[in-house]
Amino acid sequence: MQIPYSCFADVRVLERLAEDFVSLRDGKFDTDRLASAPLLEAITIVPRSVHFLEGYVTGHPRLQDGHRILTSQLFGFMSGHAHYARTLNRWYRISKFSK
Repeated sequence: MQIPYSCFADVRVLERLAEDFVSLRDGKFDTDRLASAPLLEAITIVPRSVHFLEGYVTGHPRLQDGHRILTSQLFGFMSGHAHYARTLNRWYRISKFSK
């Protein structure tokens, strides 16, 4: 029996988000994927009931380079020799934080 439901996000998007964090936890995350992630510059963290990032984007698959954007909900950061952020919809490479 199918039960009708509604969800605020596409279930496939949530599955990809969960898969990314499981692969990070298990040490199986393919960091080569991050090389093509959109770049965010001059970012700030926008605190609301959930957190977002705001900044200038380059290399986004649907948005024009140089536009100031507000990302989907922020779920995590990864840093080391480079900085990355995972939002609901995608990874972003982080260039610099706004002052």
